[in-house]
Amino acid sequence: MKKLFIKINLLLFSLILITGCYEQTTRLDAPNIYFDEETYYIYWEAVPHATSYEVYVNDELKATLGSTKFPMTYDQDVTYYEIKVVAYGSLSLYQPSNFSNIIYLGSKISKASTSNFLMINDTHGAFIDDGTPGIGRVGGLLEELTSTGDDYIKIANGDIFQGSYISNVLYGLPLVEALNALEFDALVLGNHEFDWGLDQIAIYKDGNLENGELNCPILGANVVYKNTTEIVDFLEPFTIVESEGIKIGIIGVMGYGLESSILSSNVVQYQFLYPVDIVGEYASDLRLNYHCDSVVVAIHGFSQSINEEMANLSGSSKIDAIFCGHTHQKLGSSDGVDVMRSDGVTIPVIQNYSQNVTAATISLNYDDNYGLDSFTSKHYYSRNYQVSDVIQKIINKYQSYINEGNRVIGATEKYLSKQSLGQMITEAMIEVYQTDVAIFNTGGVRDTISAGNITLSNIYNVLPFSNFIYITKLSGKDLASLYASNKNFLYVNNDFDYYSLDYSKTYKIAVIDYVFTSPYYKEFKSIEYTNTNDLIRDIFANYIEKYY
Repeated sequence: MKKLFIKINLLLFSLILITGCYEQTTRLDAPNIYFDEETYYIYWEAVPHATSYEVYVNDELKATLGSTKFPMTYDQDVTYYEIKVVAYGSLSLYQPSNFSNIIYLGSKISKASTSNFLMINDTHGAFIDDGTPGIGRVGGLLEELTSTGDDYIKIANGDIFQGSYISNVLYGLPLVEALNALEFDALVLGNHEFDWGLDQIAIYKDGNLENGELNCPILGANVVYKNTTEIVDFLEPFTIVESEGIKIGIIGVMGYGLESSILSSNVVQYQFLYPVDIVGEYASDLRLNYHCDSVVVAIHGFSQSINEEMANLSGSSKIDAIFCGHTHQKLGSSDGVDVMRSDGVTIPVIQNYSQNVTAATISLNYDDNYGLDSFTSKHYYSRNYQVSDVIQKIINKYQSYINEGNRVIGATEKYLSKQSLGQMITEAMIEVYQTDVAIFNTGGVRDTISAGNITLSNIYNVLPFSNFIYITKLSGKDLASLYASNKNFLYVNNDFDYYSLDYSKTYKIAVIDYVFTSPYYKEFKSIEYTNTNDLIRDIFANYIEKYY
């Protein structure tokens, strides 16, 4: 039909010539067209006196334009393209041009075929060098990676803010500014983003620049209000990034079951839905309705079985890579964690050590139809790179806070392990509250202290979580049950003797709120308590100042 249209058009031109209407007119010059592989446009120089152009693809009129460029689009069912252009001017003055030269294109799209990603996870407030590398060294790594002109999509995969003196006292604001300066594309919500109450993170997406604003979206596709499927207000399920001409959807989810890793009162309004079906729904939406060429998942969690389930998503729901967090392990291809999709294609899985010790990259290489063809994944040790200038400027801005964190409050002649620090913490609780027993969870001690001066920053590194101390009472029987079931997860004071407990006696106990409110410690359920409103970190800092 279109070929017939062209023939009729040319016949009309001939009739006009025969009747003499164009006796005093001039034929326009034919356009000279070319294809730009970077922009995927057909271009041509403006033809003198031309006012419009008709573009034909495979002898079909595709567009009538006033401009001199035409965007190429591709159909998976079409394997061959023939493009040509005709110039038109005022018919009373100029004859339409002959067809332009012809551009022949095959089905292969001449786009960049690789997308690069950089991920950090579980930074835990590591803003400056303090035993582990600061975020500035990640900036230095990025400068080196992009120095050759390659573009990197940047993902912060949860537990970014909580954990250091400067980040804790400023509720993560220095890290927000660092992520903005490094132009991160997405932040995935982690369980420790709940530690100050989720409202404290929400302010970074409230539109108020005075209290700080995170430029990239915060993702949490499966983080919903309790007993609903409604995603939390300030979160997004995904974001779309275009890099090197490739359109990529990033879905962010929380690891399943991580409510138990959060202080109960801070997560009581929320729940984390099982992520696999949610990932599948959003992946399909991204591919079919948002026309993404590739879809990846960033999950703040690591479960090989869940990774395998996500890899089994098929058709438009398939994903091309999985970025993990939470368990603080350096995992990649050499560790056998990559997973095979249902179509037989292996996709990469990667995770970092915590606190910027490593940063991870994945490069996805695509075939002509944006199917995953191959990939490379790699870890970099951040200590090997210089602090970037852009982050150094932010560090200088917060120098007074850094100086306060470096204030010496004690000294130790020997290395203090997590075990020894856990015992010291319970002794500090006994001294202040004069209880029979003091209880602290082993997971609450997050760092060790080397021989030498002990700084306020050291205390925050050891005890980053803002846990309060509760005073309560338990019978000897219940105390014995609690200890017998959980002794591998709890520190207790040095003179506690499980075998000497009197089942008929009532014991006065100092315990942190995380343990008291956790569903795992059923002996504390529905019993009276007093909140001292004292942070365990402050009690321990005073203990160090007094005895060290």
